[in-house]
Amino acid sequence: MGQFDTFKQRVVDTARLLVEKEYLKGSEGNLSVRVEGHEAFAITPSSYDYMQMTPDDVCVLDWQMNVLEGSRKPSI
Repeated sequence: MGQFDTFKQRVVDTARLLVEKEYLKGSEGNLSVRVEGHEAFAITPSSYDYMQMTPDDVCVLDWQMNVLEGSRKPSI
């Protein structure tokens, strides 16, 4: 397990919950969570179906917008 897995899973779980409750639709909207203990955040990938998203799809960036984890383009 990676150091950011808990935070990436939190983004996935929250995105799915918000889609199920119809607050979000498909890939609309952006979700992020601050990574405790680091100057970083986990954020949804750009234009990606939240119901298909896994923790590996979530991007982790530092405050300077450098990618720490993730291969997808992060939401703006």
